[in-house]
Amino acid sequence: MAEFTPAAGVKQEIVVVEGEALIKDASGALQPIKAGDILREGQVIVTSATGHLTVLLPNGQIIELGADRSILIDG
Repeated sequence: MAEFTPAAGVKQEIVVVEGEALIKDASGALQPIKAGDILREGQVIVTSATGHLTVLLPNGQIIELGADRSILIDG
């Protein structure tokens, strides 16, 4: 697997999106996710039944989020 190196000061970043995935902000508004989006604290990532995405963390760790899942960005 390829190793990713985040830029200085970058928070969590979406690097791959397949299918449908959305970001829900603190007000509850939903927006489609695309590769390159930077995630902010308090946002929730939601994937559909066909959604899958990869998140790059500031420490270089990669998180895979599969279909029908959600995750809160808390820091």
